Amino acid sequence: MIARMSAPLPSSALPRTAAAQRDWLRLIRYPRIGVATFRKLLQEHGTATPAHEALPQVAASGGVKNYQIASAQAAEQELAAGLAAGAQPLFWGLPPYPAHLA
Repeated sequence: MIARMSAPLPSSALPRTAAAQRDWLRLIRYPRIGVATFRKLLQEHGTATPAHEALPQVAASGGVKNYQIASAQAAEQELAAGLAAGAQPLFWGLPPYPAHLA
């Protein structure tokens, strides 16, 4: 049996622009951010941009000090390197992401 996340992401949270895709990558690259936390942050903040802007405060409330925001430049470089290697990024909720994995 495959467990499904209960609440779907709002359509507005899906990364339809290059900047939104970069911010999704930034968000998932934070320490202690897994799939469940990633989805929860998107549901709470609407998009990845305000979600990762809120992370230092969220981390501080959990006792984590000096939480560093992931670099936009590093995410852009990672996406560019993948594209240069022939990779195609897949983002949950957008084609060509396989529906059976959503």
